[in-house]
Amino acid sequence: MVAVKELLEQHLCVRVREGKVFFWFDNWTGYGPLTCSTPPQFDILLNQAWRGNSWDVDLIHASCLSFNLGWLSDKSLNLSYEKDIFSWILLPLLKFKVRHATSISWLQSDLIHCLHQIQQPKIHHVVNWNKPPKGFYKLNTDGACKSSSGRGLIREHQGNVHSAFSSWYSVNGTSLKAEAFALL
Repeated sequence: MVAVKELLEQHLCVRVREGKVFFWFDNWTGYGPLTCSTPPQFDILLNQAWRGNSWDVDLIHASCLSFNLGWLSDKSLNLSYEKDIFSWILLPLLKFKVRHATSISWLQSDLIHCLHQIQQPKIHHVVNWNKPPKGFYKLNTDGACKSSSGRGLIREHQGNVHSAFSSWYSVNGTSLKAEAFALL
C-alpha cells in the first residue's frame, strides 16, 4: 500500500484553480509534493498560504520551520473559483532527464496500441414501466441465478401494488432461466 501511495504522490499533479489543495502534500508545482526534510507541524491549504498577490510567509514558516522560503519568491498564483484539476503525469518534471526520453519510448507503442482499441460508448436505453389498461393487471418479475430467488409484483391499472411475492428455487444456469422460474 505504501508503494501505491508513493507512486500516486510522484505522478499525480494538480492544476491549481481555487487552491483547495494541500500546500505540503499535493503536487501543485509539477515537481512533486513540497514535504520538507522535517515534516510540517500542520498542513495548510494552498489558498491559505497565497494571500491575493503574495505568500503568507508567517503561516508557511509556522507550519514548517525548516522550509526554504526563498524558493517561493518567484512563484505566483492566479486563483479562481473553478475547481482544482488533478491529472496524471508520466514523470515528475523535477526528475526528467534526457536519458528518461529513451526509457519512455516504449510508451509510444503501447499508446498507439491502446488508441486502436478505443471502443464506442455503449448506448443506454431508458426502460419505462407503463400502467396496464383499465381492468387489467400487470405482472413484473425478476429472477437471480446466483441467489436462486425470484420476486415480483402484480399491479393494477392505476399502478398500485395488488400483491407481491418472493420465492426461492433451486436453479443452476443462466439469468434467463432464473427469470423464467420467477414467472412460475
